[in-house]
Amino acid sequence: MLQDQHVENIEALRQHHVGKFVDFLRSDIYKNYGKSAKDEGRSISELRAITRERHVSERGIAGDTLNRHLTFLAQIFRHAVARGVDALAQIKLVDLRSKGKKKRARDERAKLPFEQAASIFRTPPFNNCAAWDRLDEPGPDGLHQLFNCALYFVPILIYYTGCRREELCGLTVDDVILDNGPIPYLHIARSIPAFEACGEHALKTQSSQLSSLAFDK
Repeated sequence: MLQDQHVENIEALRQHHVGKFVDFLRSDIYKNYGKSAKDEGRSISELRAITRERHVSERGIAGDTLNRHLTFLAQIFRHAVARGVDALAQIKLVDLRSKGKKKRARDERAKLPFEQAASIFRTPPFNNCAAWDRLDEPGPDGLHQLFNCALYFVPILIYYTGCRREELCGLTVDDVILDNGPIPYLHIARSIPAFEACGEHALKTQSSQLSSLAFDK
């Protein structure tokens, strides 16, 4: 907004400035912006020039990405308003959010093909690895040397439960519930936004496989 609309003071920021910025993100910038290290140093005019060379289908960031930017911007605005920048309180970011899709982007991603998943479990950590600190190297022929560490268990848990890596890696020993009924399960707190995708019920149904792997030991 400084380059494009010459807004030099945050207290001068108004609704129409933010609206034009969102319009820029929707149509005047290319979809893969940010994936090149050169993007950070490019001016607004340079970004527009690159976008004009792209097909219309490659212009504008995705709706869910735009909404994430607006969410972060709202956090900054609230922080500033709480410290006396009253002008930002009048800007309605929610009205600029992309509408339509109700599903999250991660819910729409294609599932990993079975053969690709199977190839992961043919690697040394799941069959025979050289040592606890050389998990990616094959072990001596004839051995079945496994080490029950995160590299071993997390991919298996992802396969069995459908949870994301960060959901599982964020668990502690206390989240492995062994004494609350006949079925052991993992407890992923629904109150933590990053962990909201999985609930206890889905994980309980897979507990027999996890027990067979001695995960609860």
